[in-house]
Amino acid sequence: MRLARFSFVILLSLAMSQALSGWAAACSTVDLDIAGDYNETTEDNPGAVAVRRYDGNDAPRKGIILQKPTGYGGNVTLTRSNTKVKVFTAAEGGTEITFNGTDNKFAPADLPKNLFVQGDIASGQMRDVTLTLTMDGPPGKFDSVTFTVLWCYVTPDHTGVVEDDNSARDFYSKLIVPQAPAVFTLGHHLIATYKNNFNPQQSLNSRGSEFIGSVVPANFVPQDFGGTMHLARERVSGWAYWGPNGNENSQDLGSGGDTSDNEYRDDDPQSGGSSGKIYDLDLPGSGALFMAAPNTIIRCRQNFKEWAEYDGVRCSEKKEWYTRQSYKRTGNSNSGTAESGTQNTLTDNNQNWTADEWAPGAIKINGGTGINQVRHVTANTATTITVTENWGPVPDSTSTYEVINTSTWTEVNDVSYDNESGNGTTKTTWNLE
Repeated sequence: MRLARFSFVILLSLAMSQALSGWAAACSTVDLDIAGDYNETTEDNPGAVAVRRYDGNDAPRKGIILQKPTGYGGNVTLTRSNTKVKVFTAAEGGTEITFNGTDNKFAPADLPKNLFVQGDIASGQMRDVTLTLTMDGPPGKFDSVTFTVLWCYVTPDHTGVVEDDNSARDFYSKLIVPQAPAVFTLGHHLIATYKNNFNPQQSLNSRGSEFIGSVVPANFVPQDFGGTMHLARERVSGWAYWGPNGNENSQDLGSGGDTSDNEYRDDDPQSGGSSGKIYDLDLPGSGALFMAAPNTIIRCRQNFKEWAEYDGVRCSEKKEWYTRQSYKRTGNSNSGTAESGTQNTLTDNNQNWTADEWAPGAIKINGGTGINQVRHVTANTATTITVTENWGPVPDSTSTYEVINTSTWTEVNDVSYDNESGNGTTKTTWNLE
């Protein structure tokens, strides 16, 4: 009788233990978090971005936290849905988790555990990487977070037409002489930069290039993650030459950051129906068009690199490109002192111009009120020049000026392989040798 009662007590104890264990398992939780400003909803959608670490860009790893489960004393296992990310034990260096069933299994004593996710292969779709933390014991106990691995492929275009879905195309056309009809072709143009915040305002013989950043995944929206994208640029090297033969004087243009102002860029991958494209436009060239003497040749040779950035992290390879240009002053200019002006005119009664001989063209205020302003010339009478953008300030009787038209400067091809932009690099000597 005592033996039976003792056995009953043991069985009751086992049943209670199992019941308590089952209750603890039912009440237990497992939690996998993304480090930073996330909650259980945003960890799944939009999830986190990991810029692909490639081409020496040292893209940072994104932290995750394996929290200690509550109400359960067993191990947890971390898994990944694919190999587009790698997971390490440190933000830099550290040991890679190989997901071999051992190094991705963690005992309660090891938790909470900080690990770091590195982008390795660009995502084909948004949130196509899932990391899951699962309890080894109770069925159905898991938590997951999602990642998108971001990358961009940059393609330069030096001879085509600005893409229709590039929101910067209208600004590009506003720089080009003439103003009407609008011009969107790449390559050689006379331009006049007249932005009030452009210092100095100037006129250039330039060659326009467009850079297309194809974002992967194509439906990526930076704003969904609180981030921004843009194409960036640096000048690697450059020299300018000028004189009767274009080699008597020279200037090292130096190197350094050369990223375009906002007006030259389209930073939204989805704008205008782009479906994953960002853009940059550049018009490097030769200045000093107003000051050079007749028959002067001016040359420039420049090397650049272009790439994409996401929140300051390079997310593409660096694309090398160059421009080489030579121009000769073969036409006329005209200069004088204004007598008066309106918001968009300048009048000099000492002139007797032929109607529209300076249109299309550019005018610069060289001295007095409004000094250094440059504007597009759209028409002229015998004594009055009309410009596209309002002066600020309006020229007056102290204002000296010079005006040129599109035939004042022409390309000169006395050096082989000159007057082109292309991919790769160029020699920066005046004769390209």
